[in-house]
Amino acid sequence: MPLGAFHYCFHSKAELFQVILDGDLQQSLDDAWSVLDPALTAEQNLRALVTAYWMAVEADPQWCLVLSELTAHCLRDPELAALPARDYAIYRAQVITQLKRFLTDSGSGHGIDIGVLADVLIAGLEGITSSWLAHRDGEVARASLDAFVEMVAGTIATASDS
Repeated sequence: MPLGAFHYCFHSKAELFQVILDGDLQQSLDDAWSVLDPALTAEQNLRALVTAYWMAVEADPQWCLVLSELTAHCLRDPELAALPARDYAIYRAQVITQLKRFLTDSGSGHGIDIGVLADVLIAGLEGITSSWLAHRDGEVARASLDAFVEMVAGTIATASDS
């Protein structure tokens, strides 16, 4: 594609990167959170959420790698450095909104601050994804995801858990 086509569509490198990162953010949220069912336990719902997320990771690991590299590039470039923080803030706010909805719909309580819970979910999934991108051992990744789900579920109590 000629360079001029990019300049026609995007006024700056920052605008291009923002469109790429924003598109991925919204798609991953919509796909993963749609699996929650208030009738299930916290652990069952977390497992469904993590499974939906992980299926997307395994389906397109190169896209995950590209996003990781774009984020790292943005953090090193003064013109783009604000994009990862902006995207994380949006992502975190949307995770908090989804968690609140789920907790309300299921009659659940949580043992840690909702913002901390959102940070733990995001960091855990990103960390396991990054690790898997390095070693590509699906068995290790799935064991890590299982342990992660059990730990996070321990901070949430649904009515059906009682």
